[in-house]
Amino acid sequence: MLNIRQLSSLLACLTMLWTSVVPAEAKTRKGDKFYLLGQKAEQGRDFDRGLELFEQALKEDPTDTAYQMAVRRTRFAAAAGRIDRAQKMREQGKVEEALLEFERAFLIDPSSSIAVQEIKRTKAMLDYQKRQGANLREDEK
Repeated sequence: MLNIRQLSSLLACLTMLWTSVVPAEAKTRKGDKFYLLGQKAEQGRDFDRGLELFEQALKEDPTDTAYQMAVRRTRFAAAAGRIDRAQKMREQGKVEEALLEFERAFLIDPSSSIAVQEIKRTKAMLDYQKRQGANLREDEK
């Protein structure tokens, strides 16, 4: 007789088997094409393009877990790449351009708390720069 622990382990194994078999049958040729192209883009570190392609694959078959996971993974990577670029821009003094890039990262991955923090930080920097500029103009008068 199976105890609860053995039964739950068996149920977990059966669930994993079921989910790995069912989505494979649900795939479409067009979805697979986008998925493979997305993998190539991802391997080439073109996460924005990879995300586009994985999203197209997901449109073809929204129930495919491989497509869903690929979208989530590349969404995170694409946003992280934009955050990294924006931080470098900000360090170079391109604060306004950095803000736009942080906002794009947030649009790609709205769950990114880093993007939210960096947007707030960059807006504060811009406000400070504007106040400093206004103070300089006041002093010149």
